[in-house]
Amino acid sequence: MPAGLREASFRKMERVADLSWIEGGCPDIVNIALSVVTALQVETLPEVQGVVDRTLTLQCRFPEASEHSLRRLVQWYKTREGDTHMEHVLSMVDREDAEVYGTYAGRAGPARGDGMLGEQGDIEITRLELADEGVYTCEVNYYVAKEEGLGNTKVYISKIVDQVSIFGLGEGPEGEQVVKYFPPDEPQTLICRASRAKPVAKLRWYKDDEELMETVETYEESSDGSFNTINTLQFTPRKSDNGAILKCESYQEPEIELKKSASVIISTYTSQYMGRGFYFNYLCTYIV
Repeated sequence: MPAGLREASFRKMERVADLSWIEGGCPDIVNIALSVVTALQVETLPEVQGVVDRTLTLQCRFPEASEHSLRRLVQWYKTREGDTHMEHVLSMVDREDAEVYGTYAGRAGPARGDGMLGEQGDIEITRLELADEGVYTCEVNYYVAKEEGLGNTKVYISKIVDQVSIFGLGEGPEGEQVVKYFPPDEPQTLICRASRAKPVAKLRWYKDDEELMETVETYEESSDGSFNTINTLQFTPRKSDNGAILKCESYQEPEIELKKSASVIISTYTSQYMGRGFYFNYLCTYIV
């Protein structure tokens, strides 16, 4: 890698003057060599949304240089919000293999898998983490032709909620719904919890298709930047609710396509038989 390329990327013009003086202090010849760096148009997307454990592509497009177009350096950096430190992600010199740095080693590389063909400096980042969120800068430097430019992309990383649970039971083993006995006409306080989501997961309660509104929701932030949600429902079951499905479901904004939920089957009878996906009530009569 040519020395000083990183520093050169921030210079727009360099002037070098060589002055020859004759005896007596008068200028004889003044040779002024100007080396002008030409601005290069680099196109990146303003914002990109990624999801934890998935793959993200960052676009970096630029035209060919006026000359020596294969002599170029493409570098990617990341800056986190509130931090001035630039983390080096990846560099590609000429047509050599990309070099990947730090936590991106083994996860990042040229998006097309073939170096820097065409006008693309796109990269892919796999197995996304919450820590990958930040502003990514693609810097392109035709270091022989003296043409350079850069573009920025703001990357937002979301995380689908790990689990939604009622009474800490979730959906039960192998997808079986849990049957829960509720004494009729007795007020109940039910707690639903969603763990480790970003953006924060909102929770909604349903009895069959009816949304239940008597809820209070609180949030707590985890050390990794994700959020836990606790939603408390005040609910008074009626005898006629026997067999109804009580469900707590998550949703996240901006909307994430995958929602998670937990549900229980309401039983207002003291005895029941639970099977895989169905149940029936029975009554025992004793003759004494």
